[in-house]
Amino acid sequence: MDRCDRGGVAERYQAQVDGSPAGSLMTERARDLMLVVVVVALTVAGAALGAGSDDVEVATERSTPAAFVERAIYCPPSLAAGDSNARFSVAGRSEGATVGLEPSDQEELNLAPGQILVGSPSEGSAVDVVGFGAPVEATALTRAPVGAGATGCSALAGTRWYFAAGSSALGYDERIMVYNPFPEESVVRLSFYTPTGEKVKANLTDIPVRAGTTREINVNEFITLQDELGASVSAIRGRVVAWRMLVADPKVGTAGVEFSLGTTQTSPTWFFPAGGAGTGVTEAISLLNPSTTEEAAITISLTTNDGSLQPQKLVEISVPPGSSKRVPLYETPPARLGSVTDVSALVTSSNGIEVVAERTTAYRGEGGGLTSEIGAVSTAREWFLGPAALDPTRDRVSVMNPASEDAILDVTLMFEDSQPKAPAALQELALGAGLRREINLDRWTTGRAAWAVITADAPIVAERSAFDRGANDPADVMGTPVRR
Repeated sequence: MDRCDRGGVAERYQAQVDGSPAGSLMTERARDLMLVVVVVALTVAGAALGAGSDDVEVATERSTPAAFVERAIYCPPSLAAGDSNARFSVAGRSEGATVGLEPSDQEELNLAPGQILVGSPSEGSAVDVVGFGAPVEATALTRAPVGAGATGCSALAGTRWYFAAGSSALGYDERIMVYNPFPEESVVRLSFYTPTGEKVKANLTDIPVRAGTTREINVNEFITLQDELGASVSAIRGRVVAWRMLVADPKVGTAGVEFSLGTTQTSPTWFFPAGGAGTGVTEAISLLNPSTTEEAAITISLTTNDGSLQPQKLVEISVPPGSSKRVPLYETPPARLGSVTDVSALVTSSNGIEVVAERTTAYRGEGGGLTSEIGAVSTAREWFLGPAALDPTRDRVSVMNPASEDAILDVTLMFEDSQPKAPAALQELALGAGLRREINLDRWTTGRAAWAVITADAPIVAERSAFDRGANDPADVMGTPVRR
């Protein structure tokens, strides 16, 4: 299904550089943007040349060029089937920014330092959020008839996207949304991964995605009755952005929504700050090994507020090449305590074979539901965290400190209708080396869409969670690391 045909920001930029009548003279902005692209390309190339080390190290923040002209962030559309309430939220950094939205009849908006905005996408359309003069961040929120979800918007379009989790079992409706923000048609190929290997369907090997449109693929029409299902989207031509949404309403099991932005990379290390194990909660880490020849050996280590755990069953987990595996955490020590225990998870590849990792969590009983999130691959000293719910309660930030040094955290909150706040109770929060903690934001954010910015004096990882009262479903969204 193609939706909302348009060219957007990419089309305007193409007109500036391809010699067409609309853009025969390259503007100063286009020239500056090309310079930034060249600098970034050279930086990436340099990093690639140094990637041959056999040692596996935890990635930390890296500096980026100071020059900035404009950058588009791509936010997903609403589902074509049954979704009636979708939003996106945008936050400016300390510099402030001018923000353009495509498609939109609005003029460019001036976003003051520390200010956020909340908008609704046009029906069936993805949204390009463009920050002029300074970077902005954006996340997306959605409601379906049985729940709610939150996910990141993407600062890039890529040629390969991965999802480690998924299901096409009875009562589960999974969709993969593929967005082409550029002025030329893209062609993509979908592959699926199960515990027994890769599955490729002939009618999913050559899928056109017209310029400026989103193509929605109903997974259940092609893969039937598969409890564990990973996926990849490969662009044969062009570049795209991909999201996964699963709406669950099974006769037996937990109803709710899973909503994830895919990842364009594999990694030997994945961080999951939020999560839980114990009575009433089922957490699992789904692993996808896209290698065609090498088996991955994966270890999952857990961290509580008080210390670390290494369950023996989570050591050296075998993930064969071209397969996916769902690893439940319900047999870990916190689960045997009989009550829910907050845990963070660290996924590492013992033999260096890079994988994709995605967490799913089912909360049973009153206030229950589903969440999903692909992990973070690096640490940073500053994180932007968008709202995880339209009407939030139980709003909190989970922070893990995988480093060998203690960290001190400060939290600033940004709102749509007021100045940023830095409550005294959220300043100089201690987080010991190798530990995690929860930061409760309810006192300041209940019922309001707000962004949180966490700064630390040591590298950390941060994730946002909330319960949407209007949809009766929880949601998680990974923070965005800021590397200055």
